Amino acid sequence: MEAEILRRWAIAIDQGPTPADEGLRRLAAVLEQSHGDRKVEIGVTRARAGLEALSGRFPESRELLAHAKALARELGDQVALAAVFRDAGRVETFFGDPAAAETEYREGFEILERVGDYGHLASAAPDLGDAMYAQGRYDEAAAIAEYAERLTIEGDVDAQVRGTQLRAKVLAQRGRHEEALAASEDAARLAAGTDYLELHAHALMSQAEVLRLAGRSEGVASALRDAIELHRRKGNVVDEARATALLEELGS
Repeated sequence: MEAEILRRWAIAIDQGPTPADEGLRRLAAVLEQSHGDRKVEIGVTRARAGLEALSGRFPESRELLAHAKALARELGDQVALAAVFRDAGRVETFFGDPAAAETEYREGFEILERVGDYGHLASAAPDLGDAMYAQGRYDEAAAIAEYAERLTIEGDVDAQVRGTQLRAKVLAQRGRHEEALAASEDAARLAAGTDYLELHAHALMSQAEVLRLAGRSEGVASALRDAIELHRRKGNVVDEARATALLEELGS
């Protein structure tokens, strides 16, 4: 039980409000308390990889993820392995390579489908859809969004936010702007009710995309400023720079 608590703590450090540099220090303490438990080590390694990526340290992040994949395979833990592939997709997204992100996300997606873990799949599927969207494959992204929303249960905020923001962007690409705006607002509102800063910032970045496609430049600037603040609080220098560049393009 203690090992499971430590594993969840590690993931919470990565996903929650703890700033990246402070999170890396806390993760060292979590690992020390784990007494060599491999499942905890996987969780800590995944979290470290995520925080290193936020800080722009991609070689270190990829090295950590390779280690986490090896540990999960050694244990034969398919769900943990799928989670590491999802994290690897996240890192490639930070790096700005949606094709590489898709490859990683798809590996995790197929593992979860194969083992029938539809709870995790509801959150993982929109990540794959986002990678498709970033490559201009909007019909495929729409199909993934519909699939994810069929799997999502009431109260799973992470899955709800991810699926809804993806659906909103696809609707906007199809010119269904009012539906898209309503969906993007729903996703941002749900995310704002959590302490998951990156989820909230992701929803705001998606909302900015929807507003841009709808021709609402003032709203775009506001969403980007809010996202920048969240990225700054988390220590996500990569996405903070990306959002700042988009804001500067608007002349705001």
